[in-house]
Amino acid sequence: MNKVGLLLPRSGIFPLLGSDFIAGFHSFLKRQGLEGQIKLFPESIGLGADKKEIYQKTEKLLVLDQVDVVVAFTDQITLDTTLPLIDSIQKPFIVVNAGANYASNWIPPDSVIFLTLQDGLLSRLTSLQAINTGYLQCAYAVSYYDGGYHHGHAMVTPYLAKGGEILFNYVSQLRTVDFTVEPLINYLGESPIKSVLGIFSGDESNRFLETLDQAGFEALKLFVSPQMLEEQTLSKLHKPLALELQGFVPWHSTIDTDANRAFMSSILEDSGRVANIFSLLGWEAGLLIAQLKKKGATVLDALNQNILDTPRGKLMLDAHSHHLISPAYAIQGGKGNQLRLTGSLSAETCMGEWQQLMDISETGGSSGWTNTYLCY
Repeated sequence: MNKVGLLLPRSGIFPLLGSDFIAGFHSFLKRQGLEGQIKLFPESIGLGADKKEIYQKTEKLLVLDQVDVVVAFTDQITLDTTLPLIDSIQKPFIVVNAGANYASNWIPPDSVIFLTLQDGLLSRLTSLQAINTGYLQCAYAVSYYDGGYHHGHAMVTPYLAKGGEILFNYVSQLRTVDFTVEPLINYLGESPIKSVLGIFSGDESNRFLETLDQAGFEALKLFVSPQMLEEQTLSKLHKPLALELQGFVPWHSTIDTDANRAFMSSILEDSGRVANIFSLLGWEAGLLIAQLKKKGATVLDALNQNILDTPRGKLMLDAHSHHLISPAYAIQGGKGNQLRLTGSLSAETCMGEWQQLMDISETGGSSGWTNTYLCY
């Protein structure tokens, strides 16, 4: 595993996404004494939306560059035309992404493994949390951009199945210049409901939260998607929120383990940046490649029966979908206080919820954005 092909998208919402990912990758290899043994072959794939481009870049890496493994930061739905090539060549192919989309087919080739931030799974857990704490009626708020991915389905479907009611739907405007939360604010001002299910990302998430916060709904509780709780995004808020937020994230800087502390200190020392979810994915991709290099076997043989210890806890392999499942971390806060980690769900618990998510997921053709989530 000395030659690693890398397919990386660009992102307007997170301009350093690719750079942070590579920083995490290099930092892990450096700590393991492997940096000089691995040669990277990076390729840009734009916004990760063009299936033909991804096929061509993958073919170049596997056939011309003769890499030993490919790491592709792209959503599952853009790989449909590339999977037959991957299957025929049978070299390890690691797919990394935010996990906001369902796979077109949950049974991938044996050589493919998925490492994600579990956005859809965590959105599911968040809506179940709303039900379990007695919030059986809510408004649903989603950005125009975020609404084009499957994590909305992952959040809303279990909420409705468990007896919840969505009484109002709000979708933000396409153009930033037209942004307004007035329809939702007007509804909440006339309604007795006290909760909102929300899915936003990046700067628009902060804009939504700050605008809604100014409306003064003191009893309102927001159950929100992982990106609305992303630490570096929230650090850009102009002031603490009076609103109360709750949800799940894949990783948090306050996870109290040696593995997480080593990860954060290494990223800071090696790159001069604060660790985040993208450097985490790079670090974990490095861990997977080190595992493959050590075992000298196929990707499933190398990972099956192995629990991988990472900064977010142990990763467990779902042998059916080839997804690596990790713990989920509960975040709560607001009302003028800093958001904090309040608990966690084990990887075993999350595995059960993951299997239920696959059971209710929509497969086949569906409308939505084709670019990789968080890349626009």
